[in-house]
Amino acid sequence: MDINNIKIKWIYLFISFFSLFIGISIYFLYRENSILYIKNWGFTIENNIFTSFIIYNIPDGLWFLSGLSLIRSVWFSEKSICDIYSIIFLSIAIILEIIIGTFDIIDLLVIILFAIFEYNMYSNIWRKKCY
Repeated sequence: MDINNIKIKWIYLFISFFSLFIGISIYFLYRENSILYIKNWGFTIENNIFTSFIIYNIPDGLWFLSGLSLIRSVWFSEKSICDIYSIIFLSIAIILEIIIGTFDIIDLLVIILFAIFEYNMYSNIWRKKCY
């Protein structure tokens, strides 16, 4: 295995854990039903469309990016396997949102945007450096 592939796999692993951490942090600090809700500490957050988007939709995209990055870190050089698992992961994410009852079209758009971001990063940057 090429040293560039190993470095890029570690970068994907870092992206996976970092996006998971940020998504969980937003969820636990800013969601009203969380025990760590930031208003419990005396802070106030202006409630508008932008903050609602960050609090309720961005974590879904970050969690999806985390999963895609983890898949990519494991099967970086196997593009067809990554694509298959990515489609399965996307399907599971959407099905879970529907079953839990928190699905809305903005969640789907955010997940798709994060998937496009990850795919562009993989296709245009990392693949060119390695091959």
